[in-house]
Amino acid sequence: MPPIEPAAPPLDGPVRGDGFLALLAHARVVALLNALRDAPLERGELIARVGFEGSAFDRRISRLTQMGLIVPMAMPDDQRRKGYQLAHCGRDLLAIDAELEFALTGFAARGDDLKTLLVKAISDPWDRAVTRVALEARQPFKELLRMTHGTWRPEGERRSSQLGAAALTTRLRRLQRLGLVDRQPAPRQGATLYGPGEDLWRLGRVAALLALWRWNWTPGSVPRMAGDLSGLVRMLAPRVRVAEEAETRVVLHTLAPPGMDGWPDVVVCLTDGRISMPELTLIDPDARASAAPRAWCEALLGGDFDAIEIDGETASAHAVLAALAAVLRS
Repeated sequence: MPPIEPAAPPLDGPVRGDGFLALLAHARVVALLNALRDAPLERGELIARVGFEGSAFDRRISRLTQMGLIVPMAMPDDQRRKGYQLAHCGRDLLAIDAELEFALTGFAARGDDLKTLLVKAISDPWDRAVTRVALEARQPFKELLRMTHGTWRPEGERRSSQLGAAALTTRLRRLQRLGLVDRQPAPRQGATLYGPGEDLWRLGRVAALLALWRWNWTPGSVPRMAGDLSGLVRMLAPRVRVAEEAETRVVLHTLAPPGMDGWPDVVVCLTDGRISMPELTLIDPDARASAAPRAWCEALLGGDFDAIEIDGETASAHAVLAALAAVLRS
């Protein structure tokens, strides 16, 4: 496979929710945010800590201020001295960066560009769409292309915008290299099927934290994917083990915020301690768990399910939720 040259996303141009995560591909941006983690710093001390100055410093400081991640201020002990402090949203973004760095330690792929490529895969809407289609079921190339243009077209993309066969091939190579997508021969000779890669589940906590960050800090631009509970469950399902052996069926329901379209229910079947997600919706589940998108993120990240309303067999629902949360914490 030919080498793939990573390119960090640009610092200029309009910012969407994805643009905030893309900043984590820039080592100097992360250095600026980390330098301000513990306390406000005046300009001179901040420059000394990050090790660069001039236009490189000014451009990044201006952009981070414009995005609201840092806040300019006068230093308390001397109002004539200009300083900067980290905003709460910037602190939360650093938490995502820490989780991403931790996830990197488990990836089979290696290399200095691994973080940059992972950030691109998570923040690029077409890369996310391709990965999401692969999560549904193993797909041949033509079906992957068709579904990416239809069901999982990135939110906000124009109908005229297309992901061509050559572009999809390039993205699949990169996603395979990262372990987010893999390819296997189909039962019939000559066909190839693409599905979720072995390391994809390692990004589950990063994805949940990012969705929570966007609900908290960019509520007006939260895309449909941020409420994709089905995708998160499919990502984690192969790793889930549930202590309860009884066969049960649980529906996970997301309450859509005002002004937003709803998301389909997620049907989870528990059999012999393993969970699966059937294609057909079960009409009569044993339990139904409902929560707002933000509450789902917080519950699965922290393992506290008080904010989730459960009808039916509470114990079965808790067993499934606790098992999902355990994978996110592992």
